[in-house]
Amino acid sequence: MGDNLRKGNISVFYHPTKGSIMRPKVPFEEIESYTFKEKGEDRVMVEFPFNQLIAIRSRLQRTIKNKDRELDRLKADYDKKVRSLNIEKINIKGDLRKFKLVIGEKMKDPNSKGFENSKFTILRGGKYVRAKIRVMGRVRWLHIGSVDKWANKSDSAILTVAKEKLKDHFEDAELKKLSAPST
Repeated sequence: MGDNLRKGNISVFYHPTKGSIMRPKVPFEEIESYTFKEKGEDRVMVEFPFNQLIAIRSRLQRTIKNKDRELDRLKADYDKKVRSLNIEKINIKGDLRKFKLVIGEKMKDPNSKGFENSKFTILRGGKYVRAKIRVMGRVRWLHIGSVDKWANKSDSAILTVAKEKLKDHFEDAELKKLSAPST
């Protein structure tokens, strides 16, 4: 076969077809000082018989596999918890959007603090004076009275009557909800 030479920490082998092949030298001096933790103590590996070293190696490999399984389980639990929290967050955002919409519509309730007179449209024409307001996505028409009686009245007087009629409408709706049988 080929000639063998030793150069420092690397053994050099000459192969007839491949040329020189280098591999690292086995660090025998370091092997004698290798230790591992067992039951909280540092144990020297060289002191164990071969069969026991094989058993310890198998036990360590099994421990690593168990730790990997535990990590995978924890990752799955974590991902499941993250998905659950994201679903809750999305539901809460949907509820918040709905609350904002209802608050915006409830501001049109004359009993609420945010009510503005500009929400009403006053129509004077034909036989009747009417007020129009959009509440909860629906247009509400409020009959104020005949043109003969209300044509010369100021907008504020007409708005006062319109607010009262709208207030009555909301109170009637609340009474219907309270008196309706719950399922």
